[in-house]
Amino acid sequence: MASKTVTFTSIQIESKLKDDEVKQGTFLCCSTGPTDAPDPYLFFRSQHATVGSREAYVAATAKPYFDGPFQVFLGGPVDPEQVDIELWDRDENSADDLMEVVKIDLAERGSKSSGSFELSNGGKITLSWEIDGRVQDPTGNTEKGPLTIKRAGMRDFDGAAGVRSYLILKGKSRAVASRWEAQEALIWEQERRLVHDPQGYIVELWERASSGDTQLRAGEVTFA
Repeated sequence: MASKTVTFTSIQIESKLKDDEVKQGTFLCCSTGPTDAPDPYLFFRSQHATVGSREAYVAATAKPYFDGPFQVFLGGPVDPEQVDIELWDRDENSADDLMEVVKIDLAERGSKSSGSFELSNGGKITLSWEIDGRVQDPTGNTEKGPLTIKRAGMRDFDGAAGVRSYLILKGKSRAVASRWEAQEALIWEQERRLVHDPQGYIVELWERASSGDTQLRAGEVTFA
């Protein structure tokens, strides 16, 4: 089975935390720089792998730069492209401290691109990435925009009395879905958008009774 990876490079971080704010105590780290500056290093975590090392730290700065590369295994070609990034402060005489975190989702971003993301304690991370092993659609294009559905309706279908009908729209290979409530009997007119899925989409018709019970009524309609 083919695998998918993402490689991060050119990582610039601007953290607003000082070392004493991280530890709420005395600076005990290994650096020879200012005593209010942390010694940061990175971890990257996907569903399948963790990459990083406390030995790859930058001494005495809240604005470290890491060349990389950090290559993270994402799983198979259709697995999620979410990565947790953790910024840690290395300490020699006490436990290391977690400074800031961010979860990034690259599913709707280019295979080779860069971007900036807000960190959990007010900082910012800017980095470049390249994803290898994505599923391609038949034209070889992995960067199509989202699917937009403006109207849907059912013909020759009699709904049960006292129930409400709704559609579930979802991608076949991506973990995305949207629930679409009918505005009239079996008519859907509120616009819905789904992330581009190179393997196509599934539409299911469900009914919900006043008791709260739900039932799949129209199976799966598949389209590309």
